Amino acid sequence: SSVAETQFPYARVMSTKLFLGGLTPSTTRWMLEEYFGQFGCVAEAMVAYQGVQSRGFGFVNYYTIAEAERACSCGPHVIDGRVVDVKFAVPKDEVQSNKVFVGGLPHECTTDALSEYF
Repeated sequence: SSVAETQFPYARVMSTKLFLGGLTPSTTRWMLEEYFGQFGCVAEAMVAYQGVQSRGFGFVNYYTIAEAERACSCGPHVIDGRVVDVKFAVPKDEVQSNKVFVGGLPHECTTDALSEYF
């Protein structure tokens, strides 16, 4: 089985697109292109921004799945002085999560109380 199938067994078909989490605010798409170019031919690199401020993540797209798998399996990845989390990108409609944010809890609330409630 491939790296992609191991990371996301529920996803339909893996693409050549990688998600990059934990980017520094100063990381640029050119830095991503240069770094990830060592694993294959980069079709596209982008850093996500909200206005002019980096959102701390980005994407790299390769031309082939083999290149994407090579990049994903060779780690840790250090870009702009920080270890970056590299995973296969999954379309938003295929992301499965069992996490729920519960805010405004009193300090005396315990894990057992939450487990009992939910």
